[in-house]
Amino acid sequence: MRKYVFFICILLLACKTNKNSDIKHHSSQIQNLDLFSNCSQNINSLSTCFSSIKFIQLDNNFPINAFKINDIFLSDSVFFLMQMHKISKYNYNGSHLTNIGKCGRGPKEFLQLSAPLNIDSKNNQILAYDTKLHKLYRYNFDGKFINSIKFPNNVHSIRKIENNYFAAYQTCFSRKLSSCYQISFVNNKGKISRTYKSKIYPLNHKIESYGSDQSFIWRHKNHFYSYEYGGDTIYQIDKDSLLPRFTVSGKRKLTKNQLLTKDKGNCLDLLNFILKPNSAVFESDQYLLFRLSSKKECFFKIYNKINDKWYRTFHQHVKENRRGKKLMDFFIDDFYTQLKCKFEYESKGKLVGF
Repeated sequence: MRKYVFFICILLLACKTNKNSDIKHHSSQIQNLDLFSNCSQNINSLSTCFSSIKFIQLDNNFPINAFKINDIFLSDSVFFLMQMHKISKYNYNGSHLTNIGKCGRGPKEFLQLSAPLNIDSKNNQILAYDTKLHKLYRYNFDGKFINSIKFPNNVHSIRKIENNYFAAYQTCFSRKLSSCYQISFVNNKGKISRTYKSKIYPLNHKIESYGSDQSFIWRHKNHFYSYEYGGDTIYQIDKDSLLPRFTVSGKRKLTKNQLLTKDKGNCLDLLNFILKPNSAVFESDQYLLFRLSSKKECFFKIYNKINDKWYRTFHQHVKENRRGKKLMDFFIDDFYTQLKCKFEYESKGKLVGF
């Protein structure tokens, strides 16, 4: 039986520079990020961007398949692993405590859960969204069912922004629809309060639908940020409004006609792992990490917000996979093990992987 070791890395929240150093602010104009361009400066060691790492071996009496875990949420005393058909609760010793909810067609049951897993930390409640039934299910941390809320049928995945607001992700299901939205905001009664129409979609591709399966929403401290797949602007989410934060450019940025095609040439693509929306962009006080992919390689591109410089992960001895691609989107743990650390999840400023 395979044993899974769960690791948690803390992305630097305090800067490794003089305490009086300030993050570069561009109050007079929106800053541009040259994200989709080549970068020659490499960062490979975990300690360069991270302050610590913690390993947890999961309870082997309750086997899991790590590839099927779509999201992870870390609370103070326990953490939750979400798969399509169940949510599991563990303590930080790795012991399995209970399963939350039940898959089925009953009034308190779900069919297929969609990441991310949302948590109401103030009330110790789990908010799980069923992408098939378009319902939000509430449970307490002990697994007791509280209630469910019906959402509109065009909402496939949501992120809790505030207690009274959810942001609905743009997904691959909506990109060919004439009503495709960049982002929609839904209140706690399941009603859409505001919608921002997509500036890119729908696209007239009849068959192909390659690329990220969702647009990107991530959190840093108390702020949420949004980036439409293929777009040119990163927004800060302010309640149910979008405020421009960065423009995004680069010589290898995909054109509109390349977005959903299989052959993207030499361009760079911002990609999350399928069904894992918290796996593409990570942020701390000092760094922004983007998981980029091209025809020949996959790597992290890292923006240092203090010195306004770019870096990337590059591992010289990585071999091509069967598709001719080098997977270099990982760091080397130089704290303890000298092993690869590949992140697929983010929770409360911490990056998580197996």
